[in-house]
Amino acid sequence: MVHTCAAWGRLNEILEKYHEFLIIKLHPREEMRIQLDSKLKNIRVIQEEELSSIDATLQELLSQTDALLTDYSGIAFEYLIVNRPIGYILEDVEEYLPGFAMNNPEDFMPGEKIYDMKEMEQFLCSIAEGEDSWRKKREKLRDKLFPIRPKSCAGKLIDELEERYK
Repeated sequence: MVHTCAAWGRLNEILEKYHEFLIIKLHPREEMRIQLDSKLKNIRVIQEEELSSIDATLQELLSQTDALLTDYSGIAFEYLIVNRPIGYILEDVEEYLPGFAMNNPEDFMPGEKIYDMKEMEQFLCSIAEGEDSWRKKREKLRDKLFPIRPKSCAGKLIDELEERYK
């Protein structure tokens, strides 16, 4: 995806229009490759150190978001638990050297496939307008991958402990 100043400016305009913010959190091993103009008030890059300095985790940050933009990383699987929209940025999928651990990786990507800035804009607009055409597919994959979700696990543990210590 070409990250020109004009493209970032256009994304910022869309975000401003909908009173939304885009927080970019790179992988801890990722080099800081994004330099944003300080005029882009609705787009912010945060570093791992910033989260640590306020005793926050990535999961806490994600729990407060309306959607996730990601590549083919594992964070998308964690995000399935909250069942919110996911946009998969796949501009370099053909160059992904390690390959995938499954035959049909798109079967494990229940969200919009984003290959260019135009598709990114469309995804952001659909989120801001409350559209979510992938909800059922996310739920189906979530239930397949996580048949017992954390809330029910805690309940089962409490029931087990209560039974043991009557």
